[in-house]
Amino acid sequence: MGNYKSNPVEIQERLNPNRRMQVEQNKIYFGKLVSYIRWFCLQEVAFRGEEEHDVGSVCRRNFRELLELEFELHPEFLAQKKSIMEQYSIYTDYLSKAVYEEFISIMAGEIRKIIAREIAQTKFYTLMLDEA
Repeated sequence: MGNYKSNPVEIQERLNPNRRMQVEQNKIYFGKLVSYIRWFCLQEVAFRGEEEHDVGSVCRRNFRELLELEFELHPEFLAQKKSIMEQYSIYTDYLSKAVYEEFISIMAGEIRKIIAREIAQTKFYTLMLDEA
């Protein structure tokens, strides 16, 4: 009798031969999103505009506006977004406030880990506080 314990990845690949390519495209898409989110955080750019609920508004969410520009300038990025929407749901593009806040939270957690590791590795450290 053959090995009854199969690798789950192999089963998924046999059921959907394009899965590996989809996973790689998703990684590229999410990598770009995280890069833009990181840039917004480092530059202290507000994610939201004043009138974000009005679709026709000139002053929509800054994050969404930047990504719309990127989709216009880089059609392959737009194709990745459309592919993800086809895979999961036409309403899923991972550009919502909840998603970018989750990415920011994950990045903040990683930064805290790095700081804690650096403090643990040093013999002495200084903590400065300011009332302002």
